[in-house]
Amino acid sequence: MTETTSESGAPLELRKVEADLAQEVLEKYEQGEEALAVHGDGMSPGEYLAALLEAEEAQEALAFLAFALPRRDALAWCLRAVREHGGEPSLEEAAAVESTAAWIEEPSDECRRAAGEAAERAGYESPAGCLALSVFFAEGSMSPADCPAVPVGESYCPKTVSVALQLLVLADPDRGEEIARELVQLGVEAANTPAPWDSEPSSAAN
Repeated sequence: MTETTSESGAPLELRKVEADLAQEVLEKYEQGEEALAVHGDGMSPGEYLAALLEAEEAQEALAFLAFALPRRDALAWCLRAVREHGGEPSLEEAAAVESTAAWIEEPSDECRRAAGEAAERAGYESPAGCLALSVFFAEGSMSPADCPAVPVGESYCPKTVSVALQLLVLADPDRGEEIARELVQLGVEAANTPAPWDSEPSSAAN
């Protein structure tokens, strides 16, 4: 869906968001009261995102984008956010970041499970660890490879992406809203920038 990017309050362009209405995205997760207050019937995703930013609800905008974007694009957005705003990583956190990059380049089950292991080592309380965990939740089974499959819940990946982004915001409370807006801008760029996988056949990861 394509919308025209313009000044504050006008719809934002979100080319890769497939939903025609913001309500289609909002049905996938729980919102805060303030976020719900700015939603109007018939709003497009771009209109709703602009309304959230106008209301200084950038953190709610992060969650909305995490659920609105195709999965692989959401993970690529979060990866860029962690790299640019996550500070100096520990060895474990750096490994979690690289495992995410490996899955985005080649979304195989082997790479997905490697990201899950890296997430555990980095710690789920860190943005990098949470990012890698979101890769593990991108598709497939949560059970060990040699056990009966337990499908990943549909909301697990975008919810964990949202948490990873929120952790970046919480790392600097004095600049929380400013950082959140910067991360939203990265998300908008992800929604409008062609990626190598755009020409690939669609899969569960997208």
